[in-house]
Amino acid sequence: NQKAEGNTCYQFVVGCAFLIKKDFFDKIGGFDKDLFMYFEDNDICDKTLEKNKSIIEIPESKMIHLQGLSADNSFLQSCKLSIIHKVSEYIYYKKKTNFLNLYRKILVNFFDYFQRFLVNLLLLRFEKSFKNFLRIISIFLYLSHTYKLMY
Repeated sequence: NQKAEGNTCYQFVVGCAFLIKKDFFDKIGGFDKDLFMYFEDNDICDKTLEKNKSIIEIPESKMIHLQGLSADNSFLQSCKLSIIHKVSEYIYYKKKTNFLNLYRKILVNFFDYFQRFLVNLLLLRFEKSFKNFLRIISIFLYLSHTYKLMY
């Protein structure tokens, strides 16, 4: 395994590590209003590459991401964020593909999550079963557009 040395171009960087000029951010349309949380960094990276600009990692730079420290860490909040994450994935994917591919992905995910839900329930792995239950809920919220009530 070789490590990259020096500044390196990438297809994607995590949003908490962005340094971007405001005028360019405005030029690419800023954040998508439909992506409340999660996948907005993917979207910004896509828009940057579409403008033939590079996404560069500078290894000498350092940052600290205090993940989750500004949010409520309750059980209900954790469930809500889990659902929002999956809904945002579908919103993002919808921008990148056609109707049939999106709904094929949703259908495959539904059956995958459902079988994981059942298997983990039978194996008494309740936490894993519950996570897949939330993923199933996220599909129904996305398809019914009722996820907007969570924001």
